[in-house]
Amino acid sequence: MKSFNNGCVVHGHRKENVLASSMSSLIAALLSFGFQSSTSNFQELVPILVRTLDGRSDVERMVKANK
Repeated sequence: MKSFNNGCVVHGHRKENVLASSMSSLIAALLSFGFQSSTSNFQELVPILVRTLDGRSDVERMVKANK
């Protein structure tokens, strides 16, 4: 799930995408019920979610760089 930190969703990584979708649904449910530990934690979470949901950096499959 390293790619999610930089907002890159790899469409070919189906299991990671199911996990990310489940985590997003869980976060949304917890926030809707008022479960956030602090404003600062919420502020840290938002940029990560925005980068992941943005979609501009999504790729079909991960390309390995030549060494």
